[in-house]
Amino acid sequence: MFKSVFSRFIIAFILIFVISFSFLIVIIRILVEDYSAEITSSRVENAETAVNAAKNMVDGLYSEFYADIDLGEEQPDITFYAFINSEKANLDNALSGFSIYRELVVLITDGDGRVDLTFDKTEMYKNIVSEYVPKSIIDSVLKDGRFSGMGNLNGLLNTDYDVIALRLATDPAGAVFVCLPHEDLGAVYQDILKTIMIVGFLVMTAGVIVIIFLSEQIRSPLRIMEKAARSFAKGDFSVRVPETGGGEIGELAVVFNNMAHSLAELEEQRSSFLANVSHDLRTPMTTISGFIDGILDGVIPAEKQTYYLQIVGDEVKRLSRLVRTLLELSRIQAGDRKFTFACFDVYKMAWQILVGNEKRINEKELEVDFDAEDDAMFVIADSDAIYQVLYNLIDNAVKFAYDKGELRIQLKNEGNFVRITVYNEGNGVSAEDLPHLFDRFYKADKSRGLDKTGTGLGLNIARVIMVAHGDDIKAESEEGKYCSFTFKLKKGTKEEYLAQHHNQFNSLHEDI
Repeated sequence: MFKSVFSRFIIAFILIFVISFSFLIVIIRILVEDYSAEITSSRVENAETAVNAAKNMVDGLYSEFYADIDLGEEQPDITFYAFINSEKANLDNALSGFSIYRELVVLITDGDGRVDLTFDKTEMYKNIVSEYVPKSIIDSVLKDGRFSGMGNLNGLLNTDYDVIALRLATDPAGAVFVCLPHEDLGAVYQDILKTIMIVGFLVMTAGVIVIIFLSEQIRSPLRIMEKAARSFAKGDFSVRVPETGGGEIGELAVVFNNMAHSLAELEEQRSSFLANVSHDLRTPMTTISGFIDGILDGVIPAEKQTYYLQIVGDEVKRLSRLVRTLLELSRIQAGDRKFTFACFDVYKMAWQILVGNEKRINEKELEVDFDAEDDAMFVIADSDAIYQVLYNLIDNAVKFAYDKGELRIQLKNEGNFVRITVYNEGNGVSAEDLPHLFDRFYKADKSRGLDKTGTGLGLNIARVIMVAHGDDIKAESEEGKYCSFTFKLKKGTKEEYLAQHHNQFNSLHEDI
């Protein structure tokens, strides 16, 4: 479960979505609560200002009304309703100043809670005159001098209001009520939350659709590659995947096809390798078996047995060389052979190999050109491995050179390297064979007429050794004229060579 690309994309997207929206909801809640506290504080302040202003205004008008009464004459009892009727015009004019407060409602009541005067900017509550506020509220105002709460005053108001009331300084008693519409920001938060949930659901749905589309763009070529890989496992390397589209998937398809091409070539080389090994093993073994059977059966006379036993011995040596070379190649490619880099004189090494082939050179009457810039040229490499490379190249150059042809060994300084070239005049290699010259068991001499003792592995081992030294061997040839091989080694110094041999001498002296 959750191992496919699609399921992992979906789970990752949903987790990111849920976490992000959870943070968003928490942040919005905090902002709403902060805003609610700020708004509530501002509204309470405005309501307090309005109710105090209304109380002072009504109390002031009542004082003027009471002062105008002639106390010397007998007057009827002064009622709150009489005061309201007498000062209605002044009260209306004074209350109009509260129009600066949006949606503010002002109620003036007598001591029984009867509404004698109202004010609101929209004149929505003119019809509640003579109605009564709840007795419990008016009693609380008259007793405590103040009331604050939230509600609709027992249905007088059409919705919930934040209500603040103060007792007036009139006689008989009265009260002034200031009402502001109650803003339930909790409901606002719920509306915002619902909107976020709807938007979130739409976003998540769109995201899932996009992920399905994108994951399909990834999964489809991966499925094709999976099928191709299964074909490879069965040995069919002819399958290729479409290289359509760009980006990493397109690059992966190109790399995959390149790998398939390399595997196909490797399989072809493997088949050729097995065929060549079988041939190179079967031929000497057939020869050995035939001659030995001939000796044992008496078909070969006694006086010729020594001659044929010599041939058997040569074939055994050839088999031994083949097996030894295969083992050497296997050790190098497996990394079992460790290369020891040290400073040595490659001039001296090349000269020694050339002298070792003196007899063969003289037999073919070759013209030898040993072209070196100095009589001592030091390089840093594994001397045994380089000896193997040089010996193989010079051996091949002598073997395939024309009689009386030129054999040239060239050592030249080239920056921080020494460039070594082995050249011979001979049949050379065709343009068709040249790219395969370093393949295992590959022989440009298809008839094997010129190279009867070679294994076809020498150049392959030489390239493997040079690759391990951080370089390669380059071959150049023109069929019927020449063939040359070139490689480079890191340059060393005489001081390094002397210091190294001095240390080796001291170590040997201590052992003795």
